[in-house]
Formats: sequence, C-alpha cells, structure tokens
Amino acid sequence: EQGAQRLATFSPDGSKVGFVRENDLYIKNLETGEEKQITHDGEYNHIINGTTDWVYEEEFAITQGFHWSPEGDRIAYYKFDESRVRVFHMTMYKDQLYPEDYAFKYPKAGEKNSIVKIFVYNLDDGTTREMDTGEETDQYIPRIKWTPNNNKLCMIRMNRLQNRVEIMLADAGTGQSRVVYEESNPYYISQIGDDYPTFLEGGERFILYSEKSGYNHLYMYDLDGNMIDQITEGNWDVTNFIGYDDAADKVFYTSAEVSPLKRHVYSINTNGTGKRRITEKDGWNRADFSNGFKYFINYHSTANTPQVVTLHN
Repeated sequence: EQGAQRLATFSPDGSKVGFVRENDLYIKNLETGEEKQITHDGEYNHIINGTTDWVYEEEFAITQGFHWSPEGDRIAYYKFDESRVRVFHMTMYKDQLYPEDYAFKYPKAGEKNSIVKIFVYNLDDGTTREMDTGEETDQYIPRIKWTPNNNKLCMIRMNRLQNRVEIMLADAGTGQSRVVYEESNPYYISQIGDDYPTFLEGGERFILYSEKSGYNHLYMYDLDGNMIDQITEGNWDVTNFIGYDDAADKVFYTSAEVSPLKRHVYSINTNGTGKRRITEKDGWNRADFSNGFKYFINYHSTANTPQVVTLHN
C-alpha cells in the first residue's frame, strides 16, 4: 500500500527484512511490524540507495545493492549519485496511439559515470558511516561482501580501464579501509563474481581466482596480502569455483583440464595436494552441491547425448 518493493532480503535470524522502495532503503521488523526508512535522499535519475545503476546491472551483473552483516546488526549498502550522468531518451511503443518518451541515465563510452559510495548503517544506534573507497571517483566498486568478522566489510575496487583490481577491507565502525590484495594486467581483468573472494571460516584467509599465470587458477591469501598456497596449477583453466568445504579443508571446482571441449568437477586440498576428479562420465559436467558438500547433483551431457541428471555422494 506504500509502493512497490524490491530486493526484499531477510536478516540472518529472519526477524527483519530489508528492501528498496523508490531508490531508498528500508527495514521492516517482522516481530513488531515497524517499518523504518534508512535513507531519505533517493530520487529517480539522481540518487539510488540499496540497488544499482544501469552500468552495474548490465556490466557487473548485480542489482542487490545492500547486504546484512553476519550478526544482522548492520547493513552495508551502495549509494549511486547519477546527477552528472547524461540522459538517454527512448520512445516507448505500447498500445497507445501516441508513444511515450522514456528518459533514463545512460552513460556511453567515455562519458561520466555515477559516483559510487559505500555506507554501513548500524541498527543498534541508528548511525550511518561512509566507508573509505579512496579519493578517485571515476572508478568501480563491482562487489561488496561481509567477511565472517561482523565488523569487517570487503570491498572490491576496480579502475575504469578494468585492468587493475584491489580487494579492500573496511572497519564497519570507523570506515577506515586498507588494500589487502592488488592485481594488474596490461589489458583487462574479468571474472569478478559473488565468490570473489571467498573468506574461510574465521575470516583470516581467503580464496580468489586469477588469470595472472596465463590460466585461471585458485590461490589462497592471508589478510596481509601474503600468498599461502597456489591451490590449482597447470596449462588449463578453472572454469568455475564451486566452493570450500571447511570441515575437510577442500576446494571444489570445475575445470577444462581434460580438454577445452570438456568439463569435469574436482576436489583438492587447499595446499594443492590430493587432487581428485569426482565426475566419471566424459563430456560436459556441472555439479550442484548440498550444504556441507556431502552430496552433489550432476548434470551431464555430450554433443551426442541429452542431459542426464544424477545424484552422488
């Protein structure tokens, strides 16, 4: 009754839900029914809170612009200032005799992008703190994610040329940040997904994937930026990082090791030993694992056989 809601997301304990309405971020307490507006400056074609602009939605494949902390007492969120972005006009041909003009902020190559800032709202005292993403504003923050530490927010920073990426850790209470990993490439860095990086339990180590060797492989680092282990290695690509099994200290991934035309799923210890192929049939395999990695559903096909779905332990 108060307007359309987007991106509704439960807090970790399920007692609250965060959502975006008309470019502002809200929290509803499901136990009391109270609805609280967190941001108040949202405005179409000017300010976006809690979700993303056209560039991030299209080029970085994200629309979820806010994330609950592990303990549910904070929300980290994006703020996009689109004020300086030029407007694109598009005619909307619906079932009308006279079409409508649709105007939206759309930066073309070389034009000004949105200015992006990251904030953390504290539910306990109602304060909002800006995270330090550096002085440069002509840049991207393609991902933010909480570490297992409730006070540490991870932010990925990328230059506009997209040939340098940095992993930053911010103190959610003070906003102070530091770079814990940096990688540059003469040409281009891709593959910044939701699993980049993956923090291990305790939050003192993280796994990332990189093409810095010429092939896409998995590496483990500590929070000081020291490489602990190169997990996978060889003249082939890891095509999908599936996840980390904390109990067994193993990593699961899909690779093109057998052939660029084939995909198999493997497990390996985080120190790079004990690699094992766990998909048996040759061809194209894709695995969905259960929580705890005890079971997986495999989707297998070849050029001459349709997809077959099987359950494995």
